[in-house]
Order: sequence, then C-alpha cells, then structure tokens
Amino acid sequence: MNRVFQVIWSHATGAWIVVSESAARRRGARAHDGRSAIAQHRLTLALLAALGPWTAAHAQSVFWDGNDTTANADGGNGSWSEGGINWDSAATAGANTAWNGTVPLDAVFGGSAGTVIIAGAGVTAHNVTFNVANYTLNGGPLTWAGPIPPFRSRREVPASRRSLPALRAW
Repeated sequence: MNRVFQVIWSHATGAWIVVSESAARRRGARAHDGRSAIAQHRLTLALLAALGPWTAAHAQSVFWDGNDTTANADGGNGSWSEGGINWDSAATAGANTAWNGTVPLDAVFGGSAGTVIIAGAGVTAHNVTFNVANYTLNGGPLTWAGPIPPFRSRREVPASRRSLPALRAW
C-alpha cells in the first residue's frame, strides 16, 4: 500500500488537513471572492445581537430593604426568605424585588444595619456584600451559588466571625 498523503484546505473545518493521495477534490466549487466571508460575518453579528440577552448569566445585585417602608433600600431588621419581597432593584429609588435563589442574585446589605433572620428552609445567594458595619445574619442555612469567598465587606471580617449561623459584619 502506498503511504503518500497530501495537505488540502477543508472548507468544512476551516483548516488544513492531511488526506490520502487518492482523496477526491471538491468539484464545481466556486472561487472565494470575499463576499461570502462578509455575509458570514454579518450573519454572525446578527445572531450575536439577537441572542445577546440569553448569553451566560451574571449575578444581579439586589439591595436589602428590611421592612420596606420607603422606595430606598434602607436596610434594617427583617426576614430573608425565598420569594420574600424585602429587596429592591437599586439602593435608591429601586423597585421591590422578590428573592429568587434559582437565579444568580448578589445580596447587598447597606443602609441601617440590623438583624436578618434567614428562613428555616434557607436561601441561596451568589454573593453577599456588606456596605455598612454591624449587620447580623441568623437562622436557617445560607447556600452559596457563586465564587469563593462569597462575602465582601468594606472592612476585613475576622476569621472567627465568618461562619453562620451567627455572622456579624462590621
């Protein structure tokens, strides 16, 4: 058997490939004039623009609004539960937002510090950020769905205070 090979351009893979010398060449192929490449680039850009909102999900930040007495995320005491509406979409003038642990949400605690009681069934968060000191989280389990470390604070939280059920930010 003859072991002679040739290198040809594969339009299917867009790369040079090695084939047997007896491989058939593409017949009747039209010459590349660059117009088809431009059309392919336009199609790719159109698809990317159309599918943009459905690309990889990034966590959305929601802001703690303990008792929800104003349009601002004032912080304070309250209960954190799945479906609870004591969250706002912005720190100031945000819309009420329900906690949904099935999507990546970043919990941001600001405003007035308080005690947050996590529901017995627990909640899932992507990240937790403390923008002010003296928040306390107690109660049910807090499950991480994001990167490690999941806590961010304006000041370093000592290792002795980083565990639940009694986490206190300062």
